[in-house]
Amino acid sequence: MTYRLLYEDGRYNDAQSELDKDPCNVIKRKTAVKLLEEYTAVASDELKLLHHKAKIDWLRDGDKNTAYFYNMLKARKNKNRVESICDDSGNMYWGVEVANQFVKHFQGFLGDSSTNSLDHLGDIVNLKLLNEDVEAMIMKETDKEIKDDIFDIDSSKASGPNVYIMFL
Repeated sequence: MTYRLLYEDGRYNDAQSELDKDPCNVIKRKTAVKLLEEYTAVASDELKLLHHKAKIDWLRDGDKNTAYFYNMLKARKNKNRVESICDDSGNMYWGVEVANQFVKHFQGFLGDSSTNSLDHLGDIVNLKLLNEDVEAMIMKETDKEIKDDIFDIDSSKASGPNVYIMFL
């Protein structure tokens, strides 16, 4: 790792430690995200440099590059992990409780699995089409209507897979 990458890593770890002390603080959260983006950019630059060097120095520095790539994989895995979560009341949860809080949140958000009866909808919704609507649905279209509809399609729109088959 280069000194620059170590420096950015240290800055991000310090910000993450501060955020862990006060996880509901939005400013600390934004700072940690910004520093993570900076760290990721520097790591990406170093990775590109190592890819370039690898063409020349792979036999000489193979172990160093391999260790670097494995460290990057670990960093990516850790970046995508949720270590702690703050609920709506401001309570913090860690470890196994994180998964339980996600389940609890989405159960409350999506509701329970019971269904409501639809028997009363018949009083509210007219489930029968009017005769005029039925006739309009089964009425044959003229060639002129079909042509007009085709030419009304905006030129920037892609046609579906079966749109022009009847004309071939």
